[in-house]
Amino acid sequence: MDALQITSIARPAGSADHQHITHIGDNGRGWRFTAQAAISMIESQMTDFFIEDFLTRRRTYLGVVHEPGKPAYLRAHVRGRWNDDLLTLPACVRSCRVIA
Repeated sequence: MDALQITSIARPAGSADHQHITHIGDNGRGWRFTAQAAISMIESQMTDFFIEDFLTRRRTYLGVVHEPGKPAYLRAHVRGRWNDDLLTLPACVRSCRVIA
């Protein structure tokens, strides 16, 4: 299975929750995926997405959260625990092209 590093996210201005993330991407490589495409890729085990800590090089993988009555959304997790690492990433730059 492929694993892609995520370095940026997109969400509407003023939104602060994981449920509002619309895209994940890599500003350095100039690409991004819609959140729905990433969810499908994770759930079909096509691709893993991860965030890498700059200092420790520890990887935090993205997972899909399913809450009753809500659409599925992306969130980072490590050692079986959900965390807010994904929300700490900078915004995707406009020049990043959507590839899925």
